[in-house]
Amino acid sequence: MIFTTSETSADEPIGDFGPVSINNLFPTARLIWFKPETFEDMAVTYTITLDGTALTDDFDGGDNLLIEYFLNDLTPETAYSGTVEARTTSGATRTEDFSFTTVREISDEPIWAITVASEIESNTAQLIWQMSSVPEGVTFTYDIVLIDVVTGNEVTAVTDYDGGDGRNPAYTFTDLAAGEYQATLTAKASDGSSKDVVITFLIE
Repeated sequence: MIFTTSETSADEPIGDFGPVSINNLFPTARLIWFKPETFEDMAVTYTITLDGTALTDDFDGGDNLLIEYFLNDLTPETAYSGTVEARTTSGATRTEDFSFTTVREISDEPIWAITVASEIESNTAQLIWQMSSVPEGVTFTYDIVLIDVVTGNEVTAVTDYDGGDGRNPAYTFTDLAAGEYQATLTAKASDGSSKDVVITFLIE
């Protein structure tokens, strides 16, 4: 899926900003969308609703081109739907719908935890992750698979990656074309336990 921005005018004062992408990591889901172009660069705020309830009506999204909003404390195996409404200072609005279903809650996961974030710059994406509650003596290797969401094609596959140098493990994808990608990071512990984390990101 290739994302583009459109010219705006007084008749069309706010450009497209969807579709809204969902990164579903129970019990949290991350909404992702592009900041829309506006007539005369008017400021934009966002109203996010979930199942008919407004969560915020003055979210400004910051200065980044890629906007993120996190939905927390979700219920497992539950269908959710909502909207993101972009609104300019002149009152012009544009709305995008989203929907997703949370995964089941897993009670027998390892006691250690992994948190993953992505940093995007031009056609490069870096995954950065942190391990917590790791028992003494347990070490990790990682499998990483990157998929083009639109085509379903595998872009990159890495096995038994050691995490690289530095305090926080990281892996960088380079030379990515514009579009939406899904990365699956599998942390494999030396005690035999493992955990998958899926993260979605956009390259404009």
